[in-house]
Amino acid sequence: MNQKEKNLENEFWSKITTLKDLNIPLEKIQKKNKNKEEKKRKIIRAAQLVLENDEILEGVLELYKKNMILKMGMDLFIKYYISTFKKYMKDNS
Repeated sequence: MNQKEKNLENEFWSKITTLKDLNIPLEKIQKKNKNKEEKKRKIIRAAQLVLENDEILEGVLELYKKNMILKMGMDLFIKYYISTFKKYMKDNS
């Protein structure tokens, strides 16, 4: 493994560790539009399932290291997850 791959791997696992620390209780996700609320809950629950599965994360890591477009997409999703956490957990310390 070259230095670039090691750096990408460290960056990836650092982001995953950050995401795992952000626990979003689904009942905190509340919207006026119940259809949108349900969709948001499904997205967050899917992300939580992926974060719990190391085998999936290892596969995602390989994609993260190999393809710049997928890396950018994953980075966008990570930002989405963090912003969702901040939005619904404002009173969480």
